[in-house]
Amino acid sequence: QAHYLGNVMRLKPGAELAKGPGWNPTQKVDYAFVAMGGGLTVEILGLKEGVASPIEQHVRRGGGAHHLCFLVADIDVALAEVKAARGMVKELNDPYSELFTPKELASFSQQTNGKYAGIGMQIQDLKGAITVSTVFPHTPAEAGGVREGDQIIFVDSLSTHGWTTQKVSDYLIGNPGTKVDVKFNRPGVTDPIAMTFTRQIIHIPAVPYAIVLDKKIGYMQVLRFNETAAEEVATAVSQLAKEGVKGVILDMRGNPGGILDQSIAMSNLFLKNGQEIVSVRGRASAPQSYGASSNPVFPTLPVTVLTDEGTASAREIVTGALQDPDRALVVGST
Repeated sequence: QAHYLGNVMRLKPGAELAKGPGWNPTQKVDYAFVAMGGGLTVEILGLKEGVASPIEQHVRRGGGAHHLCFLVADIDVALAEVKAARGMVKELNDPYSELFTPKELASFSQQTNGKYAGIGMQIQDLKGAITVSTVFPHTPAEAGGVREGDQIIFVDSLSTHGWTTQKVSDYLIGNPGTKVDVKFNRPGVTDPIAMTFTRQIIHIPAVPYAIVLDKKIGYMQVLRFNETAAEEVATAVSQLAKEGVKGVILDMRGNPGGILDQSIAMSNLFLKNGQEIVSVRGRASAPQSYGASSNPVFPTLPVTVLTDEGTASAREIVTGALQDPDRALVVGST
């Protein structure tokens, strides 16, 4: 009649627990933490399952009686375990250590790998409306005519009013080949727009586009360091070089990071063989140094890197690796 989590006990209505001398319950919220031992009999009288309120308990030892109060509630064991693990990670006092639930890990892997099964659009919350901010090329969303600025109001038969972007995303993502119905509000259009999409594997590009500015400067956004980031940058810079640009701008503003190997490979596109890119130091391991391992693809093309406070992780590695040997001009804030 009692639920155990290690040395944590949750007492249930009507529970009677007999322990040897010295058993000492201590009042806590949701849980009764116990010091094992003891000869007490605990009766919980007149409780209803899941009631979170002070409950009178009669604790009898010999002929004496003592009164304690506990808060009793229904506990989600899986959630409790996650919270306990988060507490342990927090006690590390390490800002770079983080615990992911399976759901959070799947989302992180999606961003890192740049692949998922869905309809191919990026969404954000604008004043309470789930709004399409980007439509990726060659996706069901693009084929269906979704536009940036469209607002998602229904997914299948469910209203998205009050939903978070994560919840909407969870409903849009699914198995390849399955269908999902979505209704949009579009500025300037009176009636909602209904569309049916067939989910497919979506590749989120690291470099969505590359253009020539003022007929002489190449410009590209580097949005993420997924598994193809270095290859996409190399392809884009090669195309711009063929168009005769005198230099390139790598816009890494708002880029939160990604795969370490891709930052090394991208830096190698511009650095001489043997130049250091990044070193890694651990508490219990010898320092490791990573450098350019081949001749640069673009040894002399001038490079400018744009950064801001959102530039982090792998993007910082590329920025620092190109700045230290004066291979690139870095412009922006940190």
